[in-house]
Amino acid sequence: KDVHYLHGLFPKDFLEMLERERLDIPVSSCSNNMYANRHFLRSPQIAAQLLSYLPNQCKLAHVLSDLRFIAYPAGGYIAPHVDGVRLDEETSVP
Repeated sequence: KDVHYLHGLFPKDFLEMLERERLDIPVSSCSNNMYANRHFLRSPQIAAQLLSYLPNQCKLAHVLSDLRFIAYPAGGYIAPHVDGVRLDEETSVP
């Protein structure tokens, strides 16, 4: 699979909006393998906005609406692990 690094892709106002959203999401305490604060958000609207900033060369038609923000304090970590499979509610694709 191809890997693309897209530096400076998102405008400052979009990134500031994501930060405001993140601050409003409660911390998830459903994991015992980390010393970090996790915030989960499912937003088809934000996913569509994010997709609108991606170049056509990426050939993406859809972006998964699940966003995960992880804030590590000093000494924070996530232990080695394998993530579970998430299905996109719109496409049923993992």
